[in-house]
Formats: sequence, structure tokens, C-alpha cells
Amino acid sequence: MTCLCCGKELDALDIGAHRKLINRQAKEFLCRDCLAKDLGWERKFLDEMIDRYRRWGCTLFPQGKAKE
Repeated sequence: MTCLCCGKELDALDIGAHRKLINRQAKEFLCRDCLAKDLGWERKFLDEMIDRYRRWGCTLFPQGKAKE
């Protein structure tokens, strides 16, 4: 699966972030770089939010640090 905007290959964090922040039922997704840009955020801030959601127990994200 690839990013709807830039065509980059997506990973589980990209899909989880899009579902958490845009639409839980989405079938097409943005990568974290494009999603952060779309939201007006820095990529680092988006990764911090993903880590925060994990700590809170959100199951949309696999365990580990949100890095690339």
C-alpha cells in the first residue's frame, strides 16, 4: 500500500496514525510525512503523538518507538 499523496510505501504506523487522526474506516492513507504536513504539524510532533497514544493503550499502533 502506498501514500495517497506522494506514493511512498506505507507501514503500520502510517496507517494507524491516519486512522487515529483522520478516519478510522479509511481505505486510502497518507504517510506520516504527508499527514503531518496536512495537519500543519512537524513530523517530530506527530511521532511524539504516536508514542503518547501507545502509552495510553491505543491498539492502532504496534509497540516500539515511532521513528524512521
